[in-house]
Formats: sequence, C-alpha cells, structure tokens
Amino acid sequence: MGDPALDPSNACEGGDCSQPGSETGPNAETGPPSATVDPAPAPAPETSLIGTGPRTWPLVKSGSQGDTVAAVQLLLTAHGYRTDTDAAFGPGTTAQVRSFQRDNSLNDDGIVGPDTWHALIINMRSGDRGPSVTAVQRLLAVHGHAVDKDGTFGTSTAQAVGAFQEERHLAADSVVGPDTWAALLSQA
Repeated sequence: MGDPALDPSNACEGGDCSQPGSETGPNAETGPPSATVDPAPAPAPETSLIGTGPRTWPLVKSGSQGDTVAAVQLLLTAHGYRTDTDAAFGPGTTAQVRSFQRDNSLNDDGIVGPDTWHALIINMRSGDRGPSVTAVQRLLAVHGHAVDKDGTFGTSTAQAVGAFQEERHLAADSVVGPDTWAALLSQA
C-alpha cells in the first residue's frame, strides 16, 4: 500500500482526512485541526441559492407578459414602487424595476432575475394584506387553486397555499417563503 500521505485512497484512513501538504488535520505540525469549509459551487444560470438549496427563478424583462409579470408589478407596489398591474412588462415596469434595483444595491439592468427576485419576494402568512398577497392569490389561481384575489391572506388563501405546498412536496405550513414563491412562479 505505501505511505498514507502519498496514497489518496488512504487519505481519510483513521479519521485523518487532511490533504497532503495541508496545514490542518491531526498530523499537522501547527497544532490542533482547524475547520475548513469548501466554498459553495456557483449557482447555475437562472438558479439562486437562497436559504437551503437551489431554486429556479423565471427571467422577466421588457416585452414579457402574463401572471409572472403581474406578480413583479404587485411586489414592486408592495415595496413602494407603484406600478400598474397590467401583466405587461413595458417601459413603466422597467423604470420601476431599475429604481428598485438601484435602491437595493442590485445591478440596475431592468431584468428580474434571481437576485432581484430574492429582494422582491416577501414572506407571507395568514393575516397579511396587500398587493403581495394579491400576487400570491393570482399565482395560486394559475396553478388551479381558485381563491378571491382580494389582497387578504385569509382562511381560503391559507388552505390553498397548504394544498399547493403538499402538491409540490414542500413543507405544508401555509407560509409563502422563498421555496413556495419559486414554486408558484414556475410555469406561471
């Protein structure tokens, strides 16, 4: 077999998982082992590492249309960037996205990608009210969960969120956090 320091197949034998020549591990001359952390891999395009695990976020930009654009517009309004909810990503929406991005130290390219989604989404739960709740309600309807789009996170919205979460194999806690937002925005 040979010297364990030179044989990679034995590098972790006996609990010593240090790399040859490293300054850590029980055999290092500098003292007790120190913790090393491998850097996280870079996210794939259109994937954001928020919280635990990767989430896929839609890319929304000028010319886009539909319920995902309406969600962007409602979330912008919830953050104080009043935007008409016409489900069309035109010049007005682009201007508000750029303002939001600048104010949140993001690249102000007017494109809603993973970093902008991360800043835009708002955790929602029973009792919440406002345009961000309306965004959740619209997206629930896209996925077959008809609820009133009244901007109030009441019992029927909480039940619809819980049912949606169960369908998507998410924690069915009726709280709309990053995982639920990403799932609601997929195929919307």
